[in-house]
Amino acid sequence: MKDYGNGIRLTQDFVAKLDSTRLIEWIDNNIDRFQQYYFQYNPKRHALRFGKDQVFWDSSPHEISGVDGVEDLAKKYMGAVTAMLEEAYDEEKLYINSFWLAKQEQGAMVKPHHDSHSGMNPQFTHSVICYLNDNEVGGELEFPELDIIIKPTANSMVSFVSQGEELLHEVKEINEDRYTMLFWITDQPEYEVKFHSDECQLGQ
Repeated sequence: MKDYGNGIRLTQDFVAKLDSTRLIEWIDNNIDRFQQYYFQYNPKRHALRFGKDQVFWDSSPHEISGVDGVEDLAKKYMGAVTAMLEEAYDEEKLYINSFWLAKQEQGAMVKPHHDSHSGMNPQFTHSVICYLNDNEVGGELEFPELDIIIKPTANSMVSFVSQGEELLHEVKEINEDRYTMLFWITDQPEYEVKFHSDECQLGQ
């Protein structure tokens, strides 16, 4: 694990290569179910998102469902992410607040923003990006206030603290398709996103 300081960390080979391949194939085979993501006026972003996110409250189901074929991988990495972050950031207990699978096409970018800002999503503690493929040119994750630039590589994970003005970040223009699995983390159990199938079993 590489520690950039300010709560920004890079973990190589976090996602197994075969798991990345499965997730990419599943995303491509189900892309018609993904929402074309016009936030920041960029139509080249596609996301299947779940969780209690105040920015996407109306378009983000509060339970995870419809991911047959990769539900095992979603559960696997939700557990792995929280376990790693609890250890790396010395947190007692963390939960997955939001979970996304995403594809960004050539020409997509993300302008500078904060994940938790101006009273929106104050429950976020950490943000996580799992990169499923390489981007040879473009697509860097940049923290301009800290002069930190991270080049995405397949199977790696970037984690950072969601709170703080200095954690302003952006994604530079992507020059080829980019596939990611994203998580936003909370320490408040009432915001935990759960699987619909698990909730149904509890109700039986």
